[in-house]
Amino acid sequence: MHRFYLPPEACAARPLQLTGDEAHHAARVLRLRRGEEVQILDGQGNQFYCTVSSVTPHAVELHLQRHETAPPPPAQITLFQALPKHKTWDTLLAKAVELGASRVIAVLTEHTVPHATADRQERQRARWQQAAIEACKQCGQPWLPRVLGPLPWTDALTLWPQCEIHLAGLLTHRTARVRDHLAAFRQTHGRWPASVGLWIGPEGDFSPAEVAALLERGVCPITLGPLVLRVDTAAIAALALVQDELLGR
Repeated sequence: MHRFYLPPEACAARPLQLTGDEAHHAARVLRLRRGEEVQILDGQGNQFYCTVSSVTPHAVELHLQRHETAPPPPAQITLFQALPKHKTWDTLLAKAVELGASRVIAVLTEHTVPHATADRQERQRARWQQAAIEACKQCGQPWLPRVLGPLPWTDALTLWPQCEIHLAGLLTHRTARVRDHLAAFRQTHGRWPASVGLWIGPEGDFSPAEVAALLERGVCPITLGPLVLRVDTAAIAALALVQDELLGR
């Protein structure tokens, strides 16, 4: 079944209708015909199962068959990711969506090379958000994450209070397993965290000053094994470990 994205306000209309790029993809690329079944995601957990009622080059009208709402994720996970190279970032962003990140924040660290000048960053963010939408459609993720940044390091740190526990992949400090840190939180608070911040550094790791800033705020250093991982591998592994613990509770 083909999946498409419509923002929540568009999903309130009846009949549902694909326009713009989504209509072009449905009509010209997929060549959908009347009677075919499709799924619509609104990024807020709603899934609309529809049949195509009419197709034109600029609009595809849909007849709603049923509506389901996915349960919210067990915890809001924010990935604070030091911005890597273009190709690595695109792969990392798609995998973060598949692994259930609620937010992905690109962070500019001392060892980060910015992708764009300030006047191009707004277009860059729009492209990143569209990439997140495409990843949601591909894997059926009903909750669309927000993609923010790139934020300067000091601005990223101001978001610290928005997460109940922060984990960071650090190479230069004593670490523990993700499981152990989350279990310690549960033992202290009598419940699992409702929000998790996950910090992954750039190639070459965080600078000593950045590590000190994280530790000063109480970050939990995590280990991802004895090997030095690539940036995208580290982010994927850490997200998978966090999700495995929280989904299995």
